[in-house]
Amino acid sequence: MRVIKVGLVALFVLTGCSTEGMDANSIHQKHDYGMGAFGPGPLNFEHMQGETFEPGQTNLGTSYINPSVPHRTLEEDARQVEGIVTKQGFRSGTAFVNGGHIYVKAHPNEHWSKKETEQHLIDLNRAFKSEIPRYRVHVR
Repeated sequence: MRVIKVGLVALFVLTGCSTEGMDANSIHQKHDYGMGAFGPGPLNFEHMQGETFEPGQTNLGTSYINPSVPHRTLEEDARQVEGIVTKQGFRSGTAFVNGGHIYVKAHPNEHWSKKETEQHLIDLNRAFKSEIPRYRVHVR
């Protein structure tokens, strides 16, 4: 009896695992690859609207599976963080990328008071969250 129950459960589970119409080409033709299980995925985020993605290469990230396609590099991400630091009025140190985290040194302007420095740090963290939300940026 137990074997029959296990067999029926396996049958019900496996019938939902159809791969028909789930290959990369059909997904890209339908243009629904930006939708996730819980709504719009990262391709629909406002900050990414201007970026272009070559069909079939949307999920590679910094992978060089296809070296002929231009990819965003970790160095470009670090330079972007350094640019945000500079744009907010700080003098930027080197930014280090470690997975989903970036560590950067921000030297405040020596003419700022302690209160001004704290406000500029708050503004800097807001800028990181709006301009490069895929990373958690740690300011030293």
